[in-house]
Order: sequence, then C-alpha cells, then structure tokens
Amino acid sequence: MRFSRKHLAVLIFLSGAGLAFAFLSPTISVQETRAEDLFRRGLLLYSAGKYDASIDVFRESLAENPDFVQARRTLGQALYFTGQTEEAINEWSLALSQGSLDLPLTLHLQNLQSITLGTEGLDWHFQSTLPQQRGFRFSFPVFTGMLADNSLFFLTTGKEAGPALITLTPGGSYKKIVRRINGPLRMPMGAAQWEDSLWITDFESDSIHRLRISSLDGFVRSEKTLKPGLRGPAGICRFENTFAVADSGNNRIVFLDDSGAIVRETREVADSMELVRPFGLLCQKNSIYVSIPEQGRLAEYDRYGNFIAYHGDGILSKPRHLSFGKTEKEIIVADEYNGIITLDTASGYSQSLKNFTVGENDQEFNRAYSATLDQYGNLYAADFAAHSLLRFVPEKQLYSNYDVYVERIIPDSFPNVGLYVTVRDDQGNYITNLSAENFLLNENGSHTDWLNTDNLQPYQDQNTVIILLSRSAGMEPFLETLPWTLDFFLKDIREKDRLRLDSYSTEYRQDTEFTSSRLRILEAARRADKSDYSVQGSPALDEALYQSITTLLTMSGKRSVVLITEGDTANAFTELSAERIARYAKVNHIPIHVINYENPDVQNAGEAQTLAEETGGKYYRAFDGLNGFAEVLRNQKEVRYLLNYASGGKKEWHHQYMDIEVIVNFQGRKGREQTGYFIP
Repeated sequence: MRFSRKHLAVLIFLSGAGLAFAFLSPTISVQETRAEDLFRRGLLLYSAGKYDASIDVFRESLAENPDFVQARRTLGQALYFTGQTEEAINEWSLALSQGSLDLPLTLHLQNLQSITLGTEGLDWHFQSTLPQQRGFRFSFPVFTGMLADNSLFFLTTGKEAGPALITLTPGGSYKKIVRRINGPLRMPMGAAQWEDSLWITDFESDSIHRLRISSLDGFVRSEKTLKPGLRGPAGICRFENTFAVADSGNNRIVFLDDSGAIVRETREVADSMELVRPFGLLCQKNSIYVSIPEQGRLAEYDRYGNFIAYHGDGILSKPRHLSFGKTEKEIIVADEYNGIITLDTASGYSQSLKNFTVGENDQEFNRAYSATLDQYGNLYAADFAAHSLLRFVPEKQLYSNYDVYVERIIPDSFPNVGLYVTVRDDQGNYITNLSAENFLLNENGSHTDWLNTDNLQPYQDQNTVIILLSRSAGMEPFLETLPWTLDFFLKDIREKDRLRLDSYSTEYRQDTEFTSSRLRILEAARRADKSDYSVQGSPALDEALYQSITTLLTMSGKRSVVLITEGDTANAFTELSAERIARYAKVNHIPIHVINYENPDVQNAGEAQTLAEETGGKYYRAFDGLNGFAEVLRNQKEVRYLLNYASGGKKEWHHQYMDIEVIVNFQGRKGREQTGYFIP
C-alpha cells in the first residue's frame, strides 16, 4: 500500500508517535507544504553530515510552520551534533512544550541537563547468577577481573571441576576456558594484565604464569611460567614499570620487572611491624593497597614501598581481593565474613552488600573472595563457598534507560537502509558490545526481520586521521625535529589506515589527500608555501579544527585529529570558542590529540590541553617523546553501530516519509529512539 501525505499524517497521529508530521491536518495549506519540502531538504543534508546547512533549512521550515514538531526535533539534533548544546536544549524543550509525547527526546534532554540520581547510599540489587554450562563447569571461584577489551574473566580453584581461567564476552556470555599453562593450573589466585600479557599467580605451585592475549582469539598460548622464589603468591597488580605481588608465605610484597626478576620488596607496616600474610593488592597512581586478612584491614604504601596508613579498622573482618570503585579513592573489598564493602579511603565512608534477595528468598554471601565492576556499572562477585559468580546492578539502573541516538540515516542504496546508532548509559558511558539480538527496529510500525550490526567490523583495525600542522612563525624553530616527532606514529601506519596532512596559520589548507604513505606525509610536512612561518599566532586554528572534524564526520571507523602546535593559541579562537569545538568533536566521537612543542616564551597552551582532555584525546609535550601514542591510536574504540536492514517500502514511493523506531534491550535495561527518512 502506498501512503499519501494525508494518510501518513493521520496514521502517525493516531498511532500516538507524537513525532513525524503531527503538524499535518486533513487540509494542507501552502505554507505547510513548503515546510514539508524544506524539512525533506534539511533531512537530506543532515543525513549527509552537512549539519550547518541543514540547520539553516530546518529553520526555514519552522518559519513556514512553527508547529512542525519533527522539524524542531531534528533541528535540535543538528545543533547538538555541531556542539551547540544550549541551542539544542532550547529547541528540544520547545518541541516537548508543543505537546509532543516523546519519551526518547525527554531522556536526551534530561541527560544533557545532568538530571541524575546521586550515587552515595544507593543499594545494589541482585540480578543473576552466572549459569554453569557444559564445558564451563567451575567450583570455588576466587578472583574476578576485567581485561583491557572489557571482557570479564575469573579464576577458580575447585578440585571437583578443576582449577581454571574462564573468560566471558563483555555481554556476559562464556568465551574461553583455560586449564593448562605449561602444565595444569594448581591453584590460580590473582591476575593482572599488562599490554598483551596476563600474569596469573598460582598459590600452590609458588609460581606466576604468563599468557599472551590476542584481541581476536582471546588467550592464544602461554609464554612461560616464572618462579622468582615466591611462597603462596596471591594478589598481583601493575605499578609503574613493575608488577607488585603479595608473597603471602614470605610476609612481603615483592616487585618484579617484566622478566620476572625481583627488583625490590616491602616487609614492614606501622612501627616497623612485619607485614603478616598479605593477600589482595590494588595499585593506584601513587599508592599500593594490600589486604591483611588476619588483621581485618588494609595497609597503604607509597610508590617507594613506605607504609602510609591503615584503612578499614572496625569495618573489615577478613578482606581478600581488592578492585577499583568509581573513583580513584574508592576501593571495592571482598570480605569473607562481611560480603562486598565499598570503602572510600579519603572520607572513610563505607557501604556494604552482605544480604540480598534472590526471587522471594533472602540470601547472603558464603565467603566472598573477589568483586569487580564492569564497564556498564554491573558488579560481579565471586562467592567462594557457594561456587557462584553473582551479578548485581546499582539501584538507579532500575529507574534509568539507555540513551539511544540515531545519528545518521543513509537511504542512498534503498531499499537497503543504514543507520548510525550510539547507545549510552545514565552516566554517559557508551555501550560498545551489543549484537543484533540487542536491537529491535520497526519501520512504519512493522518489525524488520533481518538486521545486521557488523557493518563497522572491517574498520575496527583502521584509523582515519587528520594531522593538523601549525605553520606559524613560532613553529619554525622546530622544523628539524618535526620528522622525528611524526615518525613516532607514522612508522606504524598500516595499509588500510588513511591519514591526511592539513596546515593552518592565517588560513587553513589541505596539504595531501588521504593516504597510507608515510613518505608522502613527511614530504608534505617539509614542504612550505611562501607565506608559511611568517605570522605570529594562529588565527585560523578554530577554522582548521572545525573543518577537520567536519571532514571526518561521514567516515566509517575510528577517526581522530592530531594537532601539532608550538603552543601559542592566543587569538586563535575568534569565530568559534575552544569549548564549542571541543563539544563538536566530543559528540561526534572524534578525539583531538595534541602534540605541543611548548615554546618557553609562550604562555597560552592551556586551551590546546583542554581540547585534548575534553574530547578524550591525549596531550603530549613533543620533546618528552610520544612513546605509546601509536598504541593509543590503534586501541581507540569505535562507539557507533551501523545497522543495516531491508526496507519494506517501495522505490515508487518517492519522497514518502518512513518512520523509524530503534529499541535496545541489554542486561535488563532498555532504550528507544524515534526518527525517520524520506525514500530517495
């Protein structure tokens, strides 16, 4: 059936969607027809990533019909994706005040206005027990943790099912089980990851196993088993350039280099007393925390191994493993007698989870040994004597939904349609491990039977980078070192990567096309125009950043800007503020990394540093070296999903509007967004 404009308006209005074309009435005026035509033009520009142009056209449409709710909603979205947050809030608030029953838009607005529940004093609620399945039987779990790719893993020591290392996907499904590492695991007790290796302590064999990790296949082979003279090693964590290990049988904390050799040790606590059978370890930036089960408290040390303070007296009874809470000073302690305790070492505030409800029954831990938070805010706890791994959610998650954005719709290959979608939790964290089973897509009220979510998978190992090079006079003294600086990450270019060099001083220009050629980038960086390096300051920096981000908007895969500057950003943000540009980059998931030569005579580098911090980028001082920068680019996450489906519409429905509803269901929580497109 082909919908006429009148039929479509009436159907959508009667469905209660409250969004698409609610402005239409049985008699359509000339102004409303023009408003619709303008809206269609604006939506085409918006879907092509031409946000600025679409904003102008949406405003023209609203000038013709101020009650056109969908035009106002999409105008707000275009403003949001250009970093104009306050203007977006104003348009969305007006859309809701016009009577639109739009729950997804209400959620967008609430999150932008930071309407959230507080964190202190909220309870944890039991959600599920990890079911044991064929091939994944375990008993006596002792440790649980997170890998760098957000996979969950846990260690078990049970004799009945056998000791094991078990990994799960970020969504909580079983992934792999390892029972042998240069021989069988005897009693794995703790683990810590560093780069592509996982170090596992084996309490019974007095050793440490090292496994190499592949991002594609999980654990691929063992490297070696280390025996550095330990007795009953338990907790382990990475601290600065060493691993710290709780050597419980020898009453000490030892520090191992990457070869497994002991470089130093700590044995004392307060008043020169000996450390007694340390167990769990947690390494923070400047401190190390160790649990002492026999004393019922934690001991804190500085980076040199000097005792600082005790924590948890009167709160803890028999603490085991430790993990990070939501802040640097918040520690999650698994206590055999008291369950899971969250301890703030700065304020002394604590919160305990000992009793919980499973169905209609009250239950409590039977010797909690370890607990960790995942990226979604869930708490996983290893209940040793109950042979269980339990999952809890914070109370506020029971009253919050996922915030779903359909950022772009691409109908160019109609009837095949693509949607760029992002999903965030109530804290603004992106949910990045969803599959097709977590999405439901309805078009004009009808469910789509086939939905593909893997369209961005080929781009996971591809980087698209614009290198933005200052050509101002302050940069000239550093030209000889520029190739050395660029080579820190250019030497790791892969064939599928796409890099482009752009420049700015009084004007912004493009120096190369996108290329994977290191030599072409270096050659362009050395090449200069007559006007280069003749003007103090960088008046075109704001334009250069804005245009670079705009260029990257419609590209697939991981995108970033690398700004190379001498540090002088005085008078550089004239048309657009640094705050506006940072918002523009952040909402479009494009980090700005800054490499700054920081001329000692320049005092205005603060805005460049803020750009990096606000967009999720990294800030480097060029002469300090850029070790690890190539890895930062490589490990950047793609937070968008590209959903692809076959439309139920027909090509002869040219210029007809198709209403879209995207529903996300993951780990007991939902999210929803409504939008639409015109058949080309």
